[in-house]
Amino acid sequence: MQTSNLQRIGLSEAEANVYLALIKLGRANVTKLAEESGVHRTNIYSILDKLKAMGLVSYFHEDNKMNFKAADPENLLNYIKESEEAIHSLIPDLKKLQGAVKEEISVEIFKWERGMISAFRDIIRTKKEVLGWGLTGQLRNYLPIFAKQWIRDIKANKIWNRSIYVKGTEIHEKQFHVKLLPQEYFTPVATQVYGNKVLITIWEPALVAIMIKSEKVASNYRKHFELLWRLAEDRKYSK
Repeated sequence: MQTSNLQRIGLSEAEANVYLALIKLGRANVTKLAEESGVHRTNIYSILDKLKAMGLVSYFHEDNKMNFKAADPENLLNYIKESEEAIHSLIPDLKKLQGAVKEEISVEIFKWERGMISAFRDIIRTKKEVLGWGLTGQLRNYLPIFAKQWIRDIKANKIWNRSIYVKGTEIHEKQFHVKLLPQEYFTPVATQVYGNKVLITIWEPALVAIMIKSEKVASNYRKHFELLWRLAEDRKYSK
């Protein structure tokens, strides 16, 4: 009989070999168990102690020698049941510990044209819906060649955008669901949320992108977006 199934319920290979040897022999002393199992005699005692604790082995004295006997194999079921009950009792506390672990927040800063391009490419790699506001066509104005490539990749990857632009901004892309806010909402800082990330882009006086990676932060920014989305006006796409 292979030991793999016994190992699946928590026995080591040596423990499984000793247990199977004892099943085969019926009863045996340490010397016989070492010969039958192939496990060194010096390790047999500690293995038998564990098997006894699991309810799989019992012992008795005979001819002034300690002998061992395998318990009813159905005791394996009792052991598994007890293990399951122990695990179930631990789960609530383990979940509390898991919930207490604070989410790690990472922040990256990208500068100048190359950095800005790298930040926007992350949106393509993530392939999640993008929510944006504070938009005035900055990408097209400052990085026109890359902007065309980015829109092309947005379409190719079928990444849906909900974008809030400042009134007066021209936008023709059908991949964007656009709403508008008045000019007083203009800001040189644009914000886009996608996946578990928030990308804040500053276009003046220098090109700087700040990427925050945090599920909680992204969730809060989404709530802010949805509030603005309800206030903003729908617009028709130009032909």
